Amino acid sequence: MAAADAYTIEHGTPGITLMERAGRGVAEIATRVWDASPGTGPVLILCGPGNNGGDGYVVARRLAQQGLPVRVAQLGAKSKLKGDAAKARDKWPGEVETLKGLSLDGVSLVVDALFGSGLNKAIEGVPATLIDKINILPVPVIAVDVPSGLSGDT
Repeated sequence: MAAADAYTIEHGTPGITLMERAGRGVAEIATRVWDASPGTGPVLILCGPGNNGGDGYVVARRLAQQGLPVRVAQLGAKSKLKGDAAKARDKWPGEVETLKGLSLDGVSLVVDALFGSGLNKAIEGVPATLIDKINILPVPVIAVDVPSGLSGDT
């Protein structure tokens, strides 16, 4: 996917356009899943430090525009996001929580935009603990690219 993205950008489609398209697609699926879920709690969007996190901010913005309840949590300082991810973050008008001590109570759906297909190391610390908690939640989880912690190469 990285090669496909690079090729598309190289041939004239801005990266932020690809991010908006990806976010729109995930938001469409998330809306259907949230509508079908028995809960009415918020959609929790978990945003990582790279472009996967930028996709998450697009998802959050689109879901909020549709009137769905949305919470956003960022791994690390949101000010550390760069490029297209920062552009997407800057369009999010809502609050941003941190992962440390993040409450999962009442959440009806989780969108995993922490780490994408480019992850090449083991996840440790706060993100690993949170992923373990999410994996046992009785709610649907939608991953952008691949579920965080899985290698997109293997």
